[in-house]
Amino acid sequence: ATIEKIKKSGVRAIFAEPQYADKAARAIAAQTGTKVYNLDPVVTGENTPNLDGYLLAMDANLKSLLEALKNE
Repeated sequence: ATIEKIKKSGVRAIFAEPQYADKAARAIAAQTGTKVYNLDPVVTGENTPNLDGYLLAMDANLKSLLEALKNE
């Protein structure tokens, strides 16, 4: 049902979270002609010495969104 909805709606991008396997997203993308992009919800509390970790993750999310929209 998800694949049919994607095909009918014209969706061109699927977003996955890097904390989880993207196997399902890639399988759906292969069957629908979409592309998979990552968006990090930054909920893992990753230990990093970088105090700007949240800002860097949001910047990466912005770049991912821009890339997906550019390819639209």
